[in-house]
Amino acid sequence: MTDQTQVIALHQKYPSWNAHQIAARLGCMPEYVRATARRRGITLSGSRISKPPQPDSIIALGVAARSAGLTVQMIVEFAAKERGAS
Repeated sequence: MTDQTQVIALHQKYPSWNAHQIAARLGCMPEYVRATARRRGITLSGSRISKPPQPDSIIALGVAARSAGLTVQMIVEFAAKERGAS
């Protein structure tokens, strides 16, 4: 049976691993790894995976862009430029 010290030790050895990778190595559930990390104040890699935008937010973005005089192409070009700058 996996215990918290094993989760912590593996996270320290492989800090870029996410809960699924640690759980697979230890033979436990990713939920146990996440719960252990949460209790110990550890941030796992990939802990915050963003959800895809919801349809309402996409529509709202389109309305805001049009009212600002922006086109989809302008937004895409700006995003590409920003990604290249960071």
